Amino acid sequence: EFPQVGIFCLCVQQFAGDLVWTIYIVNETALRQYLAPGEVIGRVNAAMQLASRGMLPFGAVAGGVLADRIGIPATLLIGASGVLLSCLWLLPLRSSREIRALQSESTSRGGR
Repeated sequence: EFPQVGIFCLCVQQFAGDLVWTIYIVNETALRQYLAPGEVIGRVNAAMQLASRGMLPFGAVAGGVLADRIGIPATLLIGASGVLLSCLWLLPLRSSREIRALQSESTSRGGR
């Protein structure tokens, strides 16, 4: 029975994860393009791609080493905790007013 429950949980996580990831990427890209000056959007996008996707191989190696040393369940817990903690900085950005304030700040520094 466990494999059936595991497969069900994997399918639910994959569906929910892909849905949320798509929403995140659309919003993150729109916010970045809104805040970045037009003449540097290409460089900003490239830097973001390097910072996010460029770290994937390092994370894979670190996860493999950690799983070998402390076990898979503990490694998964550490990874899930890291994802949760990495999102905490978004909590203060709750309103479009705050986002507009960031844009005004960007404009006053020479942005769009």
